Amino acid sequence: MSHWALYNSRQSTRPIRELCRQAMALTGPGAGRTAVDLGCGAGRETAALLAAGWRVVAHDSEPGTQLRISRTVGGTHERLRVRVCGFEDLSELPPADLIYAGYSLPHQSST
Repeated sequence: MSHWALYNSRQSTRPIRELCRQAMALTGPGAGRTAVDLGCGAGRETAALLAAGWRVVAHDSEPGTQLRISRTVGGTHERLRVRVCGFEDLSELPPADLIYAGYSLPHQSST
């Protein structure tokens, strides 16, 4: 098990990060608008965004992301798209009203 898989397996019950709460408060209700969650990890913030009415595109490079996110959000969700790929493989992001990267950006290496 990779260190990220182990880390994510221990995150499923933690509270939503304050940074995400603040971003959601500043942007207002999702109301079908699009949010991108970069480095979605265990999916805690993805689930919070969905609960607030956002359409969410969740990205993470860790194998098993689709299953982990499905467990966190309670199954499949019509407003959720999960992409399993590294940031280096992202050629573009969809148009979005909110891009949340939490703590993922400092862990990216240049290639």
